[in-house]
Amino acid sequence: TTSAPTPTQDAGSVISLYSDAYTDIAVTWPTSWSDPNNTTSDVTIDGGLVKEHVAINFIGVEFQVDATSMTHVHFDVWTPDATSLLFRLVDFGGDGFGGANADTSADVILDNASTPALTQGSWISVDIPLQTFLDNGLGSVADLNQIVVDPTADGSTVYIDNLYFYTDTPPTSPTTSAPTPTRDAGSVISLYSDAYTDLATTWPTSWSDPNNTTSDVTIDGGQVKEHLAINFVGVEFQTDASTMTHVHFDVWTPDATSLLFRLVDFGGDGFGGANADTSGDVILDNASTPALTQGSWVSVDIPLQTFLDNGLGSVADLNQIVLDPTADGTTVYIDNVYFYDSNAGSGGGTFVNGDFETGDFTGWTLTQDPPGAGSITLDSSGQGGRAGTVARLVASGSDVAGFQNVVIGQVALGAGTIVPGDTIDVSFDLFGSLTGAGGVVFVEVIFLNAAGQDEGGRNFVGPAAPYTPTATWTTHSGTVIAGTAVNGSQWDVSGGVTLELKVACGAVVNGCGVDASFDNVTFTVNGP
Repeated sequence: TTSAPTPTQDAGSVISLYSDAYTDIAVTWPTSWSDPNNTTSDVTIDGGLVKEHVAINFIGVEFQVDATSMTHVHFDVWTPDATSLLFRLVDFGGDGFGGANADTSADVILDNASTPALTQGSWISVDIPLQTFLDNGLGSVADLNQIVVDPTADGSTVYIDNLYFYTDTPPTSPTTSAPTPTRDAGSVISLYSDAYTDLATTWPTSWSDPNNTTSDVTIDGGQVKEHLAINFVGVEFQTDASTMTHVHFDVWTPDATSLLFRLVDFGGDGFGGANADTSGDVILDNASTPALTQGSWVSVDIPLQTFLDNGLGSVADLNQIVLDPTADGTTVYIDNVYFYDSNAGSGGGTFVNGDFETGDFTGWTLTQDPPGAGSITLDSSGQGGRAGTVARLVASGSDVAGFQNVVIGQVALGAGTIVPGDTIDVSFDLFGSLTGAGGVVFVEVIFLNAAGQDEGGRNFVGPAAPYTPTATWTTHSGTVIAGTAVNGSQWDVSGGVTLELKVACGAVVNGCGVDASFDNVTFTVNGP
């Protein structure tokens, strides 16, 4: 009844066969040589796609992967009745099935005595070192082509999700870009970000440690500041941040365990003037919030009041930033350095254009994941007998990876005014069709903290979620309690909430399809 745990491995360290969290390679699942008595389906559970195997004897999966740079294979398994499960990897030796080089295989068996134990009625996350398969007879992992899943008791039911290879050795540099900022440009003073117009800066300064190597590098299409062998680096600029509330930056490191971030104010009369130059420090480490972790981007939002509490005299004449890891010689990547006013939220603030009669997407943000996936259009063709303009979202599983998320949303609604316990009423008209298996429609309210970030608090709208569009326009509605997620968790909503209308296809290659149109969307916040 619940989804498997969401993977947290960095996408750059993963080769995925089946997971909503990553882009999957091409797979055949089940294979033609799987036992014909099995029934294998992609089913939606708690909003995510899962492989369901009913009355399983054995199932084969085909693909092709060189996993020599990987260290482990991961999968999540749930069963109501199986007491043991064989998991086999097969390598073709580089010359195809049955070639001159021997095909080799090795097994690992999960049961009540394995680690982890195979238990019934709950998701089990399994991480097996590839070395274990090599020790058990697998000749290589350079040409992996098959997986076999085989419960000892034929006819068992088994659900599988998040099947991927990964390396637990952090990469030395990021392979994906930092999260794209969503704050309205009018509430931002940017020093370094592709998302905004930056102030003039000197980065690094002449007084930075000469042993550093600082460069602008392109990662995943965006510019990032790379600091190699960093001892300390200075940044010079000039800004009055007295109307701002926070400073933001994104940091990625393969080896640093702590990082000092210093703001310096010149007191309005330049460096060394009669008014004292003052500074305040904040240190990120494994005990800070957020924690400085290795091998993944960390988004940092620090209230300027924290620096004032730590000795900074003012933010009206900020002129310098200093970056200083405790361990000299480490590597640090920095992106999206900007000051912002959290009271302005992330844009939006007031719900508008719910009927799309402006003839455009005023007030809405449009997202296609992966970029270019599916389509988002305004439609005035009168489909379903509806006059006027509607928003039409289409997703399909025709790409190699399968998954597509096509989303329109309004961001940071009620920022600064909404409080936990407020009721949020949402209503919308839905029309369309499923054009293949696996397509779903979600309407979701996402809670934003004081920094305007989504930390995971959210509610799907309405008891019927996920929705299936039909050939008749249908009105759906639901109420969400601000700050309270469906599992009872409590969340900060001082940054407002985001309303998202989403159509999605999971990892169903050349089969999934959903065509959904929305109209008359309403969003109302009431007191508790």
